[in-house]
This record gives sequence, structure tokens and C-alpha cells, in this order.
Amino acid sequence: MTAAALPLTLKTSPSVADCVGRVLIVAGLCFGAANLVQWAVVSGAFHLHPAVLGLSWPAAVTVFLITVGRIRKTAGDAGRRVAGWSRLGVLTLICSALALLAASVATGDWGLVAWNSMASPMAYGAAWGIAALRAGRPNMALPSLIGFGGAAAVAATVGTADQYLACATTLALVAFLPGAALARGLRI
Repeated sequence: MTAAALPLTLKTSPSVADCVGRVLIVAGLCFGAANLVQWAVVSGAFHLHPAVLGLSWPAAVTVFLITVGRIRKTAGDAGRRVAGWSRLGVLTLICSALALLAASVATGDWGLVAWNSMASPMAYGAAWGIAALRAGRPNMALPSLIGFGGAAAVAATVGTADQYLACATTLALVAFLPGAALARGLRI
């Protein structure tokens, strides 16, 4: 009789770490894929019209925001907290891109826009560094160092197709892989 009254499984809301893991996986996939598309078009690996370059980022941002919105709606308070920070991060990166676009328009130097590829690795480097300090977990500094190293690799290759490959690789190392670990319940 007791077994009939009690559910077989208890449904609990995911933790903040679980939600962060999910968002990092989505960010790594969406923005890593956008960088790979950029690399493929700029390098000539795929013979696509250059207009694809202007579509890959809005598509990545749209898919990311829709997915984060779903996490926010389904993951309770933790999902709402993580979604808020994630949206703020994307807004910061969009503002960075718009500032570089404005500088490019003002100077006529369209190569300035290419420097926006450094924004994501630097943002992840800073975020992981802050997380390491707040959590008191020195091992979380490794993704921070990888993020800043990835930003340096992007800076060294700005203006070439390889900058997008460097950014995609960095996102795999600082977003997707740590996100997969967090989503599986592992602690970084």
C-alpha cells in the first residue's frame, strides 16, 4: 500500500552546475559550429556564397537563445539564474561586435571586425577565472588559461581563415567539454 502511494522516482530540479553544463554544451556547439562555417567559407573548403558568412552568426545566436529559453522555463530557479547570466554574456558579445562594426564604418577599415573572434575566448577565460576565484577551486583556472590562450591564438591569426578554427577549438575546450562534464554530474 505504501508503494502505491509513493512515486517510484523523485523529481528534483537540476542544480546550477547542471544548468551551466547544459548551457555550455549548447554554446560550444552553436558558436563552435558558426566558427567552423566561417572557417570553411573563408578558407574555401566549402564553396559557398560569402553571404553565408552573414547568416551563420545570427543563426547561432538564435538557436542558442531559444535553447537557453527552454532551459530557463524547464529547470526552475537554477535555470532562470543561468539563463540570465547566459543572456548577459551573449549581449556583451553582440555589443562587442557592434562596437567593432561601428569602428569599421568610421575608419573604413573592415579588418577591424575580424577582431571580434577574440571576444568569445576572452569572455570564457574571464568567466572561468572568476568562477575559480569564487568557488575556491584552482583547477577551474585551467579553462581560464585555455580561454586566454585561445584568444592569443585568434589574435595571432586574425585576418586568416585559421582565426575561426582557433576560436572553434577554444570553444570546444572551454565550453563544450567542461559543459559535458558538468551536465554528467562531474565537478571541475
